Amino acid sequence: MSMRFSVLIITAVILLSACSGMTHDSHSRAEIAPQTPDSASSPDRAMPYQEAAGGNRTLMIDRFVQRLAAVADAGALFDVSATMHVLGIGYRAKTSDTVPLPGECRTYSDPKQETRTTVTADERGWYRNTTFGDGKWTTAQALAVSPPSIRYTVDHTIRCTDQYLIQDGTEARLQLTSLPAYACITESDVYHALPAAHPTGGGIGIPVMTSLVGYSGRTNDDIGTRLTFTFYSNSPCAVQAELQQSQKDGFRFQRALYDHELCVAEEQHDYCVAHGGPSISPADLEGISAYVDAHCPTINAMYLKEPRSGQVPPRVSLQRFRANPCGF
Repeated sequence: MSMRFSVLIITAVILLSACSGMTHDSHSRAEIAPQTPDSASSPDRAMPYQEAAGGNRTLMIDRFVQRLAAVADAGALFDVSATMHVLGIGYRAKTSDTVPLPGECRTYSDPKQETRTTVTADERGWYRNTTFGDGKWTTAQALAVSPPSIRYTVDHTIRCTDQYLIQDGTEARLQLTSLPAYACITESDVYHALPAAHPTGGGIGIPVMTSLVGYSGRTNDDIGTRLTFTFYSNSPCAVQAELQQSQKDGFRFQRALYDHELCVAEEQHDYCVAHGGPSISPADLEGISAYVDAHCPTINAMYLKEPRSGQVPPRVSLQRFRANPCGF
């Protein structure tokens, strides 16, 4: 099987993104943005929501969840200044350009250049421990290890080849960690503050399972934005809230991905029919990937040619394409 055929299997399930750790910095740029006067004068922004809400737990949590939803709706996570303004938190930002050595392009998915902006939020901002936190998270010992903090990065990556999803793409991630120390926010709290939220999946783990509650923010041809709260089965409190924005979640890329999957399914079908169907020999089966590669452009090539129509991509699984007589 070719490398691109293997990538298809991965992307059809979870659309993995790969960001390699690189250490050869060409240069860095720093930006410091304290709280603006207007945010400093706003009770919602200048003090913890606990105080701004007058000690009302429900009001504080509603405001918190709705503030994060406003960030998702703005769809501006690639713009650090705009995002931190909506959050009402001062910050410092450092941007580093990284160019790997030529020898580091070992695989089709390796980056040949990456620009990362790392944001450090002002520790004096409102996201810190409150009396509404979960007791086991708000002890002095626990806060010394994992106080509430914000992790925010924006990555622009250019990969070595166009055989892995988008060759030249940008994505951003903003995480509010140690959330139970700020407030014990339950699934019911999220739904109360944000009725459009919905379950978005989870995972089986030992000894705990994970469940996710999500909200879809601004999504158009170029970007998709979502807010997700993560819960573990051993606690009613969300362990973190995360905002993500990516070109891969935009309508244009999703349409290109659908067209690519359809092309692969059709070409596999035709190849199998021409080589005996279920009786295909192992030698002929080995040639299916090269045949598909020769007849289907890469996902990235199809993405670049995909027009900006604003059309929502089809929501159809591979199982609904033509049946594959080779048995897979």
